[in-house]
Amino acid sequence: FWFSSAMDWMKQCKAKDEPFLCYLPTNAPHAPHIDHEDFIKPYRKPGQPAAFFGMIAHLDKRFGDLEKFLDEQKLKDDTIVVFTSDHGYHLGDHGLWQKQSLFERSARVPLIIAGPAGTARGQVARGIVELVDLYPTLAALAGLTPAAPLDGVSLSPMLTNPSASVKD
Repeated sequence: FWFSSAMDWMKQCKAKDEPFLCYLPTNAPHAPHIDHEDFIKPYRKPGQPAAFFGMIAHLDKRFGDLEKFLDEQKLKDDTIVVFTSDHGYHLGDHGLWQKQSLFERSARVPLIIAGPAGTARGQVARGIVELVDLYPTLAALAGLTPAAPLDGVSLSPMLTNPSASVKD
C-alpha cells in the first residue's frame, strides 16, 4: 500500500513537472513480525525467525518495484533514494534479540544511497559516515546550500568515488 501510494504520488508530481521529496517509512522489518505467507514460507526452518526474514524479502521486493518504477517513469537519473534505519538488530547473537544493547549489531545501521546520474551505483564506500551526514549530503545532491552550522558533512565525494573519505 505505502509503496504503491508513493509511486502514484510521484507520478502526479512528474505530470506537473514538480520536484518531490518522499519520506516512506516502512516499519519493516520490525515487531510485530507479520507479513504475507508467500514471503515467510521460504524461511520456515527450526530456530529461524521466518517472519522477520519474510519482512526483509518483502521490503526488498518493494524497493525493486520502486527502482523499476523510477526507471520506467524516467525519474531514476534525477532521483535520490536513501535506505536507512534508526537502529540495528540482534538475531540471536550474544543470546540477544532486537536492539537491547550497544553491541555493534544493534548500534550500526544500514545506509544505502542510490544517487542521481553521475554517482557510482552498486559500489560500496568503506569510509566513516554518520546519519547527521544525510542532510548536508541530500542538500548538496539537490544543489542547495544547507543552513550552517552543521554537525554533519556531505558524503557526495564518496558517492562519486567510493574510495574517497570525508572524515578522518
